[in-house]
Amino acid sequence: MALEIVDNEMRFYEVYRSTYERLSLWAWDVNRSQKEGKCEE
Repeated sequence: MALEIVDNEMRFYEVYRSTYERLSLWAWDVNRSQKEGKCEE
């Protein structure tokens, strides 16, 4: 029983971490494109 709980927590953490990394990359990409857009104006 305890092992199942740990397994579920690890799976949840993996999903959370991969989602967080994807959001971080997306936000960084948006910030970079906004800066490039301002330089062109």
